[in-house]
Amino acid sequence: MKRVMLSFLVLLSVFGLNSQANAGVYAGVDGGFATFASGYKLLNTSSSSKTGQLFDIHAGYRLGEIIAAEVGYAKIANVKVNVGGSEKNVSTDVFHVSGLAYLPLPTLFTAMLDIYGRFGIGYTKGAVDDHSHSKTSMIYGIGAEFNYLPLIAFRAEAQHIPDFGVSNNPLTTFKVGVNVKF
Repeated sequence: MKRVMLSFLVLLSVFGLNSQANAGVYAGVDGGFATFASGYKLLNTSSSSKTGQLFDIHAGYRLGEIIAAEVGYAKIANVKVNVGGSEKNVSTDVFHVSGLAYLPLPTLFTAMLDIYGRFGIGYTKGAVDDHSHSKTSMIYGIGAEFNYLPLIAFRAEAQHIPDFGVSNNPLTTFKVGVNVKF
């Protein structure tokens, strides 16, 4: 019985399940790009560019080494669509709430590198001139966070919204940014 208990405690300490080193509030900004898989399908328009610029702000609370909750807002700009022979810019806003699950890495890099998965829900709102649409869809993704200093971390992430817009057009984002821990 003592061996089983000792083995369990060793596993907890190796995988960092009992550590609160990363727990707490954080906020950050990201920049990158968003890609629409089939162009932008709003009002039966054709897309002249499938990629737009992305700016994201977010805040979250990490509950320890494994779980975090996060809310954020992303703005996607410079996606051009052809409406009646003229090019127009699309403006898209994404509000998201997600849970993050971190993979405990039993290596020397554990204190510096975190790999995580994201699953959540997003509310998207897009507009071309006076025509707009909105939709709620799930969001999932994968990312890595490099803890540069105890209060500063850099991260890179790929996210996917499989049901974006009124015509089930998938949206994929790629972003890099910085988090500040409080």
